[in-house]
Amino acid sequence: MVARGEMLGDHHLWRKGYPYEGSSRIPFLLHGPQIPAGAVRDEIVELRDVMPTLLACAGVTPPEDIDGGSVLPLLRNDNAPWRRHLHGEHTLLEQSLQWILRGRHKYVWLSATGEEQLFDLATDPQELHDLSADSRYPQILSECRNLLIDALKDRGEGPASMP
Repeated sequence: MVARGEMLGDHHLWRKGYPYEGSSRIPFLLHGPQIPAGAVRDEIVELRDVMPTLLACAGVTPPEDIDGGSVLPLLRNDNAPWRRHLHGEHTLLEQSLQWILRGRHKYVWLSATGEEQLFDLATDPQELHDLSADSRYPQILSECRNLLIDALKDRGEGPASMP
């Protein structure tokens, strides 16, 4: 169940902040004169993209030093450049919950226990089957782990504390 990022019992959890789809997958909907009718995209869009998108819709050039980007180019051009992965994080229950979303795969790292999880969202959209120990996925696990290590390299919960 996906409902505004509140989990609502998904994974028997009831609040925002978890790395699972019930908390992190929220539709990003736009409507207006610059938005092609019926356009649907699967790229990873996040909160940091809202401001530059709204500024671009208003004809204002977004600041260059922001992390997000306007989604308008995605709606106009199938080949527009866009991020290939997303690093998400939240502090909850005295630990850092970190995740990498890359294409159809999501990698999760729980800092308190060091537990890793890997999900194939195309075949398991409810994230019920952890593939982190599956012998068919060591390369994907390693690639996602390395993306997270790179994202955390200058932080306390970074590579030294990871598997």
